Amino acid sequence: MEVLYCVKQLQFEHIEEYWTSFWQPEDDLEDEELVELIAFLTQSCRNFAKNAEHYLKKAMQGAPEIIQKKKIQAVKYMAQGLRRYTSLNHLAQAARAVLQKPDQVMAMYNDYIRVDMQQVQEQAGWVSGCDSLMVHHIHNAFKDNLQKMAPMEEWAEWLESIVDQILAKYHDKPVQIISEIGKQFLLNWSCYTSMLIRDLTLRSAGSFGSFHLIRLLTDEYMVYLIESRIAKAVNRAMITVISQPTDYPLFDDALTPLPPMSLNQQYIISNRQSEQIYDQKFSQQRSIDNRQVPSMGNDMLEMDAKSMLI
Repeated sequence: MEVLYCVKQLQFEHIEEYWTSFWQPEDDLEDEELVELIAFLTQSCRNFAKNAEHYLKKAMQGAPEIIQKKKIQAVKYMAQGLRRYTSLNHLAQAARAVLQKPDQVMAMYNDYIRVDMQQVQEQAGWVSGCDSLMVHHIHNAFKDNLQKMAPMEEWAEWLESIVDQILAKYHDKPVQIISEIGKQFLLNWSCYTSMLIRDLTLRSAGSFGSFHLIRLLTDEYMVYLIESRIAKAVNRAMITVISQPTDYPLFDDALTPLPPMSLNQQYIISNRQSEQIYDQKFSQQRSIDNRQVPSMGNDMLEMDAKSMLI
């Protein structure tokens, strides 16, 4: 409003001051997804997310169509982010209540040490191709956190360390590769947690409900962490990372997906040969995207597409 007022009053010298003041970063709004919030605030955020798009459409009636589409798409991303992050926060508060009760945590520990990890590794490892040594380290760290009754903050730091370790090798790679590695990791993580829950179910574990809650939280938080790392790599807002092809484009540099990478039993981190093949496919796809050819027969297009998949 201040900027519009300055324009109307021809006070252009004040616009820079207002812009500088408005676009200052707010540290209080960052990295607070797991902090405890009052129920009223969470519900207010969700109500706003539900109605934000309707508010904007009503306010922008008569505005140019292209501006309406971009603004509405941006608000959709914001509303989606609010819903997801308030859900993550709700799970965190429920899990925090469990982790603060020593008797429940001890029951979880006693049930967890009875899990047949060898069978879990045999089944999940066959599906995902994960390195058994790394899985063993994660298993021991999870058990240690239960045994020492670690608070929520330590659990969050531990999960972050896993994601950082997985993506460390790819920090200088194109964002499409980081995105594919992150998504494959999420699939593998979900596979292992599903196997653990299955084992606890078959054993009729008394702490099954607590494990189910922790599983929901860790799965959701892992998605959040992967999104944040991808957003940082591409220098873009987190809420736009999971944009869909049907969304109205807000950026010129779309996150174009690549063909799935063969992980060859290396737990997300590919061996050197697979990495070279994947980098080559990325370079080929970039060259095809930049190639300007007036026309091309369907047979040639099909042959070129098949060569990308070999």
